[in-house]
Amino acid sequence: MQYTLAEPALARVQAKLSKLAKIADKLGLSAPTLTEVGQEYRTIDGQDYRYVVIEVAGTAPCLAGWSFVAILEHREDGNLLKCVPDSDPLPTSYRTNEPLCDHCKLNRQRKDTYLVRHMETGEYRQVGRQCLRDFLGHENPETIAQYAEMLADLAETCTDTEGMIGVHGTPQYRIAEVLAWTASATEKDGYVSRKTAEEQGTRATVDTIRYLMIPPPRAYRSSTYERDLTKYQPDTRQIDFATAALTWCHDLPIEQTVGSDYLWNIRLLAQQDHVISRNFGLACSIIQAYRRQQEQEAERRQAQFISTHVGTVGKRQVFTGLTVISLREIVSQFGVKIFYNFADPTGNRLICWHSGQDRLDQGQTYTLKASVKEHGEFRGVKQTTLARIARI
Repeated sequence: MQYTLAEPALARVQAKLSKLAKIADKLGLSAPTLTEVGQEYRTIDGQDYRYVVIEVAGTAPCLAGWSFVAILEHREDGNLLKCVPDSDPLPTSYRTNEPLCDHCKLNRQRKDTYLVRHMETGEYRQVGRQCLRDFLGHENPETIAQYAEMLADLAETCTDTEGMIGVHGTPQYRIAEVLAWTASATEKDGYVSRKTAEEQGTRATVDTIRYLMIPPPRAYRSSTYERDLTKYQPDTRQIDFATAALTWCHDLPIEQTVGSDYLWNIRLLAQQDHVISRNFGLACSIIQAYRRQQEQEAERRQAQFISTHVGTVGKRQVFTGLTVISLREIVSQFGVKIFYNFADPTGNRLICWHSGQDRLDQGQTYTLKASVKEHGEFRGVKQTTLARIARI
């Protein structure tokens, strides 16, 4: 499978592959390989960055004809699915299977079970950790299981999926509050992925949420921490947006998650009132997933209209009924710059960059005063570029 990584992230992937190779050698397995197959350059705030296109090849560990395909983390309302790279979507029954071991036939209070698949028949078996030795007939099945878990972690690192990244902990946090803090943080700082954090030496959004919601003991709290609490405190509008995102995720139809373990996982989290720190990354991603869903829905509604140019180039004038179809936040050392995509009541498309404090919300309609910068076209659709927008 191919991935495109920033150079700092490449070193992280190579370190994981090195560990996997050592374990594979001890087990007599074929280690996964990494090959650089290309490169590309991306310009961010005027600076070019080199991205490396890599191809990771390898197979899940296989013993006695059985291949590890996933680790099931059992929860009260369903299972989180941690799949090894290149595995097929799992049968949906494993999303809710009890922690039953198909080998010993005992249904115990297991936190995790391992899912293996027969290489010839395609049959799945769910096996508890203590039964791996007897089922697979290998003297060191625990190391095999560890190797499979590291493969799953490697796939998450390459795809910048944060759902399973983080320390394991027992404290519980209200998922509605996690989403509200995320809505506030992403408005102020933009959404900062781990890749962006590595590139710019900043803090990923998920780490900001952990920092805010898992405070140090009061005796050790600095004035900076107290200022950050005030800065990122969600307001009513952000809380309402987080509530809408949580409701959307909670109500996702089961059939819509078929073929997407990610949608299944976030839907599962949304069914619960609380989440542990280990799954903050997955919970935080619900905000961005909801924003993408809103954007796609708005684009579908606008598809029936034909856009034309509006306004006079070089003239400052008032535009009424502009709805924010989508927005993109670009994070840099200088702050957050937002790219807005508008549509007016007749379907004409307008765009602009804005770095001011007066933020506009996706899906909302505004009356704006702005200068017409140019008339252009994007992918065959006429659009008007605005500058120096101000809300009226």
